[in-house]
Amino acid sequence: MLLFMSSSAVAQQAAATAPAAGSAPMLSSEKIALIVLVVAAAAILLVLVTLLRIIKLLSNELHKMYFAERGIDIETVEKQIAATQKSGWQKLMDALTDAVPVEREKDVLLDHNYDGIKELDNSLPPWWVYMFYLTIFFAAVYLLHYHVLGTGKLSAAEYQTEMENARIAKIAHEQALAAKGMGFDMAKLAPLTDAASLESGKNIFVTNCASCHGNKGEGGVGPNLTDKFWIHGGDFKSVFNTINNGVLDKGMIAWKAMLKPQKIQEVASYIKTLQGTNPPNAKSPQGTEYKSEQTGAAAAGSTNAPADSTKTTAPKDSTANQTGAKK
Repeated sequence: MLLFMSSSAVAQQAAATAPAAGSAPMLSSEKIALIVLVVAAAAILLVLVTLLRIIKLLSNELHKMYFAERGIDIETVEKQIAATQKSGWQKLMDALTDAVPVEREKDVLLDHNYDGIKELDNSLPPWWVYMFYLTIFFAAVYLLHYHVLGTGKLSAAEYQTEMENARIAKIAHEQALAAKGMGFDMAKLAPLTDAASLESGKNIFVTNCASCHGNKGEGGVGPNLTDKFWIHGGDFKSVFNTINNGVLDKGMIAWKAMLKPQKIQEVASYIKTLQGTNPPNAKSPQGTEYKSEQTGAAAAGSTNAPADSTKTTAPKDSTANQTGAKK
């Protein structure tokens, strides 16, 4: 009784101090109760083993006193008993196999044979029978737990729970990043205009993109990025998505595997500043001419290179002075 009371006290103390840990995960009451039961069972088993040893020692002493009063040598008696008894291992094997000794095989021999091969009517090994009974018991418990009482979740339900937990964890992670100013909201995607971002985008472009699009965006293996013609869309989000997802059939990899969204935004912002820069050796136009929503209201004589054609005046024809590059 004292053991259970002390175990309950330990469980209550653990439950009381668990919330104060903060960073450490809290144990549920079911887990705490299971731990207490296991500890209590181990303690009870230890006490029982100790009592059995004490009883055995007392029994041996009483036997010695009994035989000593009658003048019998206890050691001689014990040797005689040991000679007629099997060892613990032998008893265990006999209990598990229920094997019939060779000298007694005639007792289980059947009265028919096949081509001189005789058959013995042996019983199934007890270990096999016990295992079979155990599987029946397990099946019954499994059926009740999962299909009758509904106290356990099936594989499909566990999968749904894990997916929901992952969704919640993802939302919490995104909220934590947003609170620290490290999040990235695609809904608010827009070109960057500050010098630091554009310089970072330029460095990334020169390192990773210039080999295909040229150092100044004039084009090479890849298309010209300085004119008004775009293969996959000329608005800022289209440019961002093209860099992010790549164009695998044209040999352009998806840079999202190597660049963070913020870095892709910087590269896309820098690319938009190349509009109308009219570099030498520019590649011929490819794709469809992109016209922003503000084209009609844009000033026709503007010579500035805007950061985003969807927000500012459309640039002059970047290939006006290029031979054979008709815009």
